[in-house]
Amino acid sequence: MPRPAGHFFLLASVLATAPLASAAEQPASTARVAYTIQLGFEKGQLIKAKALEHIELQMNLDIKMDVEGQAQKQSQEILQETTTSQVFEEEVLTVIDGQPSKIRREYETYSTKMKTDPPMPEPEDETTLEGASVIFSRTGEETSARLEGKAQPKLQPLLEQLESLNQEYAPFLPAQPVRLNDKWTVDQKYFQDKLKKLLPRTGREGLSMKITNSSGSMECRLKDVREESSGLIGVIEVNSDLEAEFNTKAKLEQESGEEDQAVQVKAVSDTTLSIKAKTTLEINLTKRQLMSDATTGTMRLHTTADIEEPAPMTMTIKAKGPIENTTIFTYLKK
Repeated sequence: MPRPAGHFFLLASVLATAPLASAAEQPASTARVAYTIQLGFEKGQLIKAKALEHIELQMNLDIKMDVEGQAQKQSQEILQETTTSQVFEEEVLTVIDGQPSKIRREYETYSTKMKTDPPMPEPEDETTLEGASVIFSRTGEETSARLEGKAQPKLQPLLEQLESLNQEYAPFLPAQPVRLNDKWTVDQKYFQDKLKKLLPRTGREGLSMKITNSSGSMECRLKDVREESSGLIGVIEVNSDLEAEFNTKAKLEQESGEEDQAVQVKAVSDTTLSIKAKTTLEINLTKRQLMSDATTGTMRLHTTADIEEPAPMTMTIKAKGPIENTTIFTYLKK
């Protein structure tokens, strides 16, 4: 089901794992025990999640322009730090073929804090999902999100973000039983499909984006199996090394900041995005529950834009910095 938050990795779901030998039957060494790791969900299941996402970017902006026949260049360095914190409760409403097709997510808290150097003005009307109830529905590979109750148009961008950043754990699970330290890879199609979901909606006039290339790998490993008072805990480690190239064309109007005025924008840009990250999933094999999801890594972005309107110029943006996401899950009684 969907994963919220700024941009990468979140889902309150349950992983059902069925070891070929039960916890009580396992020998002292788990190295030779094979585990079949599967997904499982129950109607009416309640899951509470606490999520924290932190991103730091160092951006270098270079602008070249022609002013009255004279070439000019401007350069600026911008430091941006974004922290998104969420606490929400999910209820599985319907299950089809063992997978949730509809869930209700109620946001207890939802906040995003951004710091920039040099400082930038705070948005006058900040949007938040705090106190909102959102219904997520899945049909095939597509996920839609809608608010319960009265529609709030200003929240639509956040809902679309939740849809595009939808995260599933099934692609990270092995197709065959695995033993301690066994490795397997995630199908490249998963990464390509995720990129497509990040593209702007086709209904947005004047803006188009095309993926021109994507490559990389996502390697998984059963890193550890340990026994705790709550049950047998399995740890899956996912190492990601990914790169994608985009081409964007824009011909649209943007608000100028002045009443009843808009600016015509016409531009073409090429972007390269690369991510190197390590994700650790902790699963209670006995209770068949995902306990935590933690990701640390580095993101790099390089964009070159040729702008025709409102003024001819070439803009280059380079950004890099660490990313970190942590989600803790608690399972509530029905």
